[in-house]
Amino acid sequence: MSKRGAPSPWRAVHCRGCTPGPRSGAASVIVGKVLYMFGGYGGNGRLDDFYEFNLETREWSRVEYGGQSPGVRENNGFVELGGRLYLFGGYNGSQWLNDFHEFDLDTRRWRKVEPRGQPPASRFGYVSVVHADRFVLFGGYDGQQWLNDTHEHNFTTGLWRPVRATGQLPGIRSCPSWCKEGRDVYVFGGYDGVQRMNDFYACDLENYVWRQIPCLGTVPSPRYFHSCVMHQGSLHVFGGYNGSERLNDMYAYDFTTHHWRQLAPASPSPG
Repeated sequence: MSKRGAPSPWRAVHCRGCTPGPRSGAASVIVGKVLYMFGGYGGNGRLDDFYEFNLETREWSRVEYGGQSPGVRENNGFVELGGRLYLFGGYNGSQWLNDFHEFDLDTRRWRKVEPRGQPPASRFGYVSVVHADRFVLFGGYDGQQWLNDTHEHNFTTGLWRPVRATGQLPGIRSCPSWCKEGRDVYVFGGYDGVQRMNDFYACDLENYVWRQIPCLGTVPSPRYFHSCVMHQGSLHVFGGYNGSERLNDMYAYDFTTHHWRQLAPASPSPG
């Protein structure tokens, strides 16, 4: 965005180095000036390759690592805390998973975190964030049903536990977009096995109270597999799938006015 409310031209990012192959459903997280990306679906199967992208030099490189790789998977979360990346669950092409893995950015080693307490059921397409010393996940799909449960892993105690959330809980769903800002995580859209959605919720991660966010203006059409990011006090949603076609539209939500608006690109947006 060139200035608040004015769309900037889209441009292709010209990359150097060892570029990853085409894929969907990859897990990614940004730490400092580096984007880390793991796995996904490559058209002929699920992947377990691991890449990093330097946002300053625009260079891709394959991550060399020790330890045991999490294995092939798609549509799982990827978060960072204290110089370590954490990856939970996903789908490997034959089963839905609930394993939990840690990657140490200093030693470049993977290790499996053995489950303690009450870990979540296997799933993919869930919401995942880190808040304080906790890994929090919501919803997803377990291979038989869509979910709207909430769980947390406490990094201090090493224990999983289910969370009894209150307030205006979102319905069951997988593959929404989500974005954390302060103590809140914002969740938009998703799919419940019957319909795609365009509802908008926030959860206060201090007390696990959900609330539905009022939406005025030009609300994005129902979708899932889309992305979102917070920028200058507005939440921006891009793309996704509406059940019949893949989208490349972009919207912004203003938390002050509670209005959505569609952003007309100043140049063609990505396909």
